[in-house]
Amino acid sequence: MLKVKLSNKELLNCQQAANFRSMLARASGVTNQRKDPTRTDQELDLVGIKGELAVSKAYNTDFNVFEFGVDAGADMFIGDVALDVKTTKYVTGTLLFKSVESFKSPIAVLCVEIDANTMGIAGWINRKDFAAKCYEFINPKIKNKTGSVCVNQDQLQSPESLWLKTTELRLANG
Repeated sequence: MLKVKLSNKELLNCQQAANFRSMLARASGVTNQRKDPTRTDQELDLVGIKGELAVSKAYNTDFNVFEFGVDAGADMFIGDVALDVKTTKYVTGTLLFKSVESFKSPIAVLCVEIDANTMGIAGWINRKDFAAKCYEFINPKIKNKTGSVCVNQDQLQSPESLWLKTTELRLANG
């Protein structure tokens, strides 16, 4: 797992962005696709933004926590390659999508919260491999099927191999 430390300033920016993202989304009628009933929308938004920032720092991509809009399936780009970042508070958590069809970017990255200032990049997977390997997610806290699909961390490729793959693509495309 690749660990990324967030500064106190970055954490404050993430908190401010999460507050605004939650208010904007709820005011727009967009609901969180929460699978953990013990967490608030704002907590989900915060951990998601922290994961996105950690991935952008690790792969040196442009990302601004204060850019908002309805989720179109990509959180950032490395060159021309779109990434969807999924984040969980559980270090052993799974990469989760509400359906195979909702995996829209070519690549998804799983980020986990290690502690308040440290995020871990567990790995990545492409859309085709996710579709072939995913299974129905059952929430361990409530022992219910959620209708979502996931893969375990051991089915992900290493964070370092994503850097190599995107660098090869960027160099091949000039």
